[in-house]
Amino acid sequence: MILPLILASSSPARQQVMRQAQLSFSCITPDLDETARPDEGPSTLVSRLSLEKAQAIAQKIDSSALIIGSDQVAYFEGEILGKPHQVERQATWLRAFSGKALTYYSGITLLDTAQGVSKTEVITTTATFRTLTEEDISAYVQHADALSCAGGLKVEGLGILLMSELSAGDPTAIIGLSLITVSRLMRTLNHNIWSYVG
Repeated sequence: MILPLILASSSPARQQVMRQAQLSFSCITPDLDETARPDEGPSTLVSRLSLEKAQAIAQKIDSSALIIGSDQVAYFEGEILGKPHQVERQATWLRAFSGKALTYYSGITLLDTAQGVSKTEVITTTATFRTLTEEDISAYVQHADALSCAGGLKVEGLGILLMSELSAGDPTAIIGLSLITVSRLMRTLNHNIWSYVG
C-alpha cells in the first residue's frame, strides 16, 4: 500500500529538497518546543526532535501516512547553536567560526503510522570556514537571509562563499533533510521511494 507522504516541517529549504527530487508530498507544521533538555547533546537532541515532530503530525491526522520528521542544529566548541534570529548574533557567531569548523547534526525520522513503526538516523556534516574578514561578515549578514537557519548559515546559498571545505556524506544533509537517509529508511520500512516520484 502506498501511504501519503507527509513532511513534518514548515522549512522552505526542506520542501525545496523534496521538490527537487520530484517527490509527491504534503507539509504539516508540527509546532513543538525545540528547547534542548539539560545535558542533552546535539545527536540526542536532533534524534529526539525529529521523532517528536513525526509523532506530533501522526496525532494530527486521521488516516495512515508515511511521515518524515527532521531537525538540525549546529555544534561549535561544545555549544549547540540553533537559529540566530538576530543579525548581531549571526555576525558574532561568524567571527567565532572564522578559520574553524562547525559541525551540523541532522536527525531524520521516518514514521509509518500504518505499521506503527519508526526509524531514526543522525547525519553529521562538517563545514570548515576560511578566515573571514569583516567585509565578508558584513556582506553575508546583509545578503544571505539565513537568520532562521541553524548556525546562521545557508550553505545552499551564499554560505558556500564562506567555506574552505564542506565534508558531507550527503550534500542535502546540510540543508536539513538528507535524501540519502530518507531513501534508505524507506527501504528499511519496505516502502518504494519511486512510488512517490512524479
